[in-house]
Amino acid sequence: MGDDWILVGVDGTEGGDAAVRYAAREAAMTGSGVKLLHVAPELAYPVALDAGAETAPPGQDRRERVLVDAAAAVRAILGDAPADRVVTMVEFGGRTEHILEASRGCRLVVLGDRHRPLLGRLATGSVHGGVVSRAQVPVVVVPASTGSAPLQGRMIAAVKSADEWRDHVGRAMGIAKDHGARLVLLHAWDVPVMYDDLVATRALETERRAQHELRDLRAGRDKKYVDLPVEIKVVRGQAAKAIVDASAKSDLVILTRRSIVAAIGHLGGTARTVLRESRCPVLVLPPPGLPDFSIEERGELLAAADGSIDLDSD
Repeated sequence: MGDDWILVGVDGTEGGDAAVRYAAREAAMTGSGVKLLHVAPELAYPVALDAGAETAPPGQDRRERVLVDAAAAVRAILGDAPADRVVTMVEFGGRTEHILEASRGCRLVVLGDRHRPLLGRLATGSVHGGVVSRAQVPVVVVPASTGSAPLQGRMIAAVKSADEWRDHVGRAMGIAKDHGARLVLLHAWDVPVMYDDLVATRALETERRAQHELRDLRAGRDKKYVDLPVEIKVVRGQAAKAIVDASAKSDLVILTRRSIVAAIGHLGGTARTVLRESRCPVLVLPPPGLPDFSIEERGELLAAADGSIDLDSD
């Protein structure tokens, strides 16, 4: 398989199961292998998995069964695939760091999500935020509800800045084409209420400028995407709300991530809100050309930053 792998975080939840199914469908389409990773907080149980096993033996630990069942679900979607195309792995300790380390050499990371109140997320933290903000490869977060609704044939590229998207638009178009979907370049803009009196005079100018930048972005596409339907949509409103609203009638939302410090990355408030509230899977593309840092090297960079960078600011 080389480095053509999709890594999936497996935890036995509805969101985790949705992530396994999503990854298997992507692997079936791309010919990739699937790595199923379960991270346990401590060495609390033995794990010995047979890559060819379809069911867990009687009395098997529930957490061990989760991986075996996930492997069986992937093989059911892949069909008659070689045994080594599906790999199961167990690690112990911090989930974020182990997922980041396992993602090295993969083409995609898939994580599942289930809706939790914001207060609960603040209390327990989010593995998704840690992985998405620092991964060197694209990460998709899949809501538990994915798969229960029919496909819309529509994907959203949330464009905050046309300049920021020039290195990503080709990849977004490729994803849409591979899935037989049309791509919507969505830009949302707003002004604070205290400046609302300026909207009447500046709204038209803002709309025209945004439309022009998105048209240029679309016009610069590779010739192989010339037949791909690409729609331009500019709306006035809070960005996160506009993207979440659009996600209700979409198959995928694509976001980009800025890099403040190599290997540390940045995930703003808008992206975090979209990851939490989106009605469809959300794919986050990392900045191009990121170096491949190990866990130890990332730790050194985090220590060097010493809290001087606000990673949660937009």
